[in-house]
Amino acid sequence: MKNYSKLSTGIKLALCAASLGAYSGLSHAAEEGVEEVERIQVTGSRIRSAEAMSASPIQVLDGASIDKSGTLNLQDLLMENPTFGTPAISRTNSNFSTSSGGVATVDLRNLGTARTLVLVNGRRYVSGVPGSSAVDLNTIPAQFVERVEIMTGGASSVYGSDAVAGVVNFVLKDDFEGIEFEG
Repeated sequence: MKNYSKLSTGIKLALCAASLGAYSGLSHAAEEGVEEVERIQVTGSRIRSAEAMSASPIQVLDGASIDKSGTLNLQDLLMENPTFGTPAISRTNSNFSTSSGGVATVDLRNLGTARTLVLVNGRRYVSGVPGSSAVDLNTIPAQFVERVEIMTGGASSVYGSDAVAGVVNFVLKDDFEGIEFEG
């Protein structure tokens, strides 16, 4: 055990107090000289988007594009995107299975519906086909979808082997009020 003299302890305390005082003076000076900028947005074809800055690029289909498409089924909307392959189970093809008649599934990169993870508000969704992990998109109403986020690469490191092909996340509207009719 070391015995420190009163002089060395006093010098150490004085140096600590002086450094704290200088540091607080610098922080006040830095706060006074900085102007806050809300957001600067630069547009251009070679500028990277916010979605491309993540570890894996994310495609986003917003509510306006969903409404403009006029599709009642989310599978029809997603099939227009080239990242989606032809699913083995669709509304018109049950793949000779009686339990999957009329089911609408999603298949990223033609790797199979079991390798595409479907989330609703960031949580795993219940399977629509018995004995499979294929999610029936008919159970997700297109009118309630605010946006669809699609991540096609590197998802299995985060979500596990269910997301080898990628992840499709349906974000639902939080503030839906009233009645909506379509015809």
